[in-house]
Amino acid sequence: HQKWSQMATTEFMKRSFQDQEGKYKVDEHYSELLGENASSSEQRCWQLLSKLSKDLNDGRQQGEYTKPGGYAIYCSHRDSVISHYQSQPGKGVKARDQTHRRIILTTEKQREKAALEEQQKKALEEKHKELQRAQQVEGKRHEERMQQMETKFEEEKRLQVEELERAMQRKLAEQEDLIKKNYHEKAELMRQEIDQLKDEIGNNSQSFFQQTVLPLIDTGVDVFSKILHFKLMKSALKVSPV
Repeated sequence: HQKWSQMATTEFMKRSFQDQEGKYKVDEHYSELLGENASSSEQRCWQLLSKLSKDLNDGRQQGEYTKPGGYAIYCSHRDSVISHYQSQPGKGVKARDQTHRRIILTTEKQREKAALEEQQKKALEEKHKELQRAQQVEGKRHEERMQQMETKFEEEKRLQVEELERAMQRKLAEQEDLIKKNYHEKAELMRQEIDQLKDEIGNNSQSFFQQTVLPLIDTGVDVFSKILHFKLMKSALKVSPV
């Protein structure tokens, strides 16, 4: 660059040595040459950087640098681009300026994107923790409700069985009295009633709560848990990338 500048200056000085304004004309044309040289250099630098940065841009668009440790990978690829760029000849006077402008710009954008994605990642993690806490709380409440309901059912069943047993004892006493009085037909009817009471007592001795009520409640709780999970995940999507 200095060699060509000296040659241009010498040439124009030869042509304008009798001109009182020769120095001014040389300076003016020299400035024009510098402007053209700078413009050409800038265009060449941007073209070269665009070509060398293709893999870097592709990696950014594909999300390669947003994964854990992605920013360190990005810096390594960026430094490789700079190294290749600096080794290329013919860049001109704007070589250093364009490198700094483009690299600083892309680095800042990448930092902003990484910071935003980290923020979104933390928001999603918090939503996931919120979902887990809500499910744990609901699970504990479900267990407590099941325990209370089972206790209540078992108590009601016990009282019902006791009442049936007392009724059966009365029927047995009546049957015995009918037999003693030779009321055999009535005694037979009484026996049938007693057998029916025995069946009822046998049925009540089995846990109606465990066999019938609990499965229905568990189904309802499972549906509720899925609805809760859906609502929280829907809320989490509001902070996820669009």
